[in-house]
Amino acid sequence: MIGFCMGGGFALLVANHGFDVAADNYGPLPRDLPAAVTDACPIVASYGGRGPERTSARTVPKLVAALEEAGVPHDVRRYPEAGHSFLNDTAAGPKLLQPLLKVTRTGPEPASAADAWTRIETFFDTYLRDTR
Repeated sequence: MIGFCMGGGFALLVANHGFDVAADNYGPLPRDLPAAVTDACPIVASYGGRGPERTSARTVPKLVAALEEAGVPHDVRRYPEAGHSFLNDTAAGPKLLQPLLKVTRTGPEPASAADAWTRIETFFDTYLRDTR
């Protein structure tokens, strides 16, 4: 299971529903995070440190603490140079919104994206290898 933005939050919500691995990319944390990660599958997560969402500085330590408390294998990273949607290949949205997206630091950040994709692929390979 892999999710981006709202889908990333959804990946966290269903990580304890029979999946083998989950990836959350800049998604919101569930309200009851401890319950969501109890008996969850391994989770890899990536967050931009410059995004407009209230993630970055508070989200990453909170998620890591909950995963460690629950004993869930994880790889969670915050990318200081990246904003929201940093895994996109191109800027999203209509041209009219491009200035707003630039100001809010929303969109591609190639170096962070390359590292995040490598981590996701490695994590999935590690935890899906036994299920193939």
